[in-house]
Amino acid sequence: MHFGDSFTMNSTASRRQMLLEKLNSHASFFEDRGRIGKLLGAPEKMVVSEFSKRSGIVSGKKISTFWGGDMHITLPEPVSTFLYRYGYFEEGLTAFFIRALKKGDTFMDVGSHYGYFSLLALEMIGPEGKVIAFEPTPRTYAVLNSNLSAFPNAKTENMAAWSEDSTLELTDLGIGWSSHNSLMVPKMVPDRAAKHAQTHSVRAVKLDDYIAENNVRPTLMKIDAESAELAILTGMTETMRNLRPIISVEVGDDSAVTVKSSEVLEFASRYGYQHLAYANGEIVRHEIQNAYDYDNIFMTPEEKVADLLDQ
Repeated sequence: MHFGDSFTMNSTASRRQMLLEKLNSHASFFEDRGRIGKLLGAPEKMVVSEFSKRSGIVSGKKISTFWGGDMHITLPEPVSTFLYRYGYFEEGLTAFFIRALKKGDTFMDVGSHYGYFSLLALEMIGPEGKVIAFEPTPRTYAVLNSNLSAFPNAKTENMAAWSEDSTLELTDLGIGWSSHNSLMVPKMVPDRAAKHAQTHSVRAVKLDDYIAENNVRPTLMKIDAESAELAILTGMTETMRNLRPIISVEVGDDSAVTVKSSEVLEFASRYGYQHLAYANGEIVRHEIQNAYDYDNIFMTPEEKVADLLDQ
């Protein structure tokens, strides 16, 4: 190893540690506070977001993420509301990506929404890396594209992923619940949102074909597709077999779910994937459960598990 290589590794590790400390600082500032404490911690943001939530008035905002990046969001959408108030979203998933992503990696964000995790990935992988973000809902895609358009190494796709190339009907819950739009029956959605749902046709692609045709070599993928995860994995078995990306999937079973989260994880196990989770600030091994509350699990090629556990 040359001195320059050692310096780069040390500086990357320092950058990773700095971001983890920033994330922890943002999270710990609010997580132990009650409603009044959170209001006092960020009074204007709490008041504005609460008014938007209660009134239903949609408004676009530009926020700063915990690492200092810019991002467009829309209130009162739930993910946007959390980002507006706290500057981060899903602490465990955020921390995992900070630990797992490296300079020059290729990150595929399937179900990108407004692109929070794509922006985080761009922060981690640098200009040498690449981000490809999929978002099928036209209105959501417009915000995503506005967030990523400034990055020459980011590509946005206004399409869904599926088991085969197809045209599918997507349930659009409107701007207020856009993070729950789904090709399946939307899960964890209140009745007031489901009552106003509309459907429209979207293009869907088989990821094995997309990856081959575009000469993509993903190192890490996030699949957050509101119950469509198994269909998406079915369309990327060659990618799992040959390219071996780490795959983050959202899990969560409720009465609307037709494919259990355990089935998704068991499918990946057949291709030599083991499962990790983020708990108490550490990446740990995960055993498949019969039923899941909302969480994220990291389906990891068995040959990459040891490196992640050592971090």
